[in-house]
Amino acid sequence: MRPPRALYCEFPLGRPLGRPKDPAFQRQVLDTAFALLDRPEGPVLEKFPTIIEDEAEQPLIC
Repeated sequence: MRPPRALYCEFPLGRPLGRPKDPAFQRQVLDTAFALLDRPEGPVLEKFPTIIEDEAEQPLIC
């Protein structure tokens, strides 16, 4: 069994992959998360480098 891995993202509630309608950024989040699977040692908890602030005029997306 391989050790657990997690990517911690500081994104607003309802935006698990970051900015809505920004597929390039969302792909970056997924690529970063999947890259954790290549680490031989664990457990791994890594912080995503980009912090997203909430845009109040946009509704939450779940």
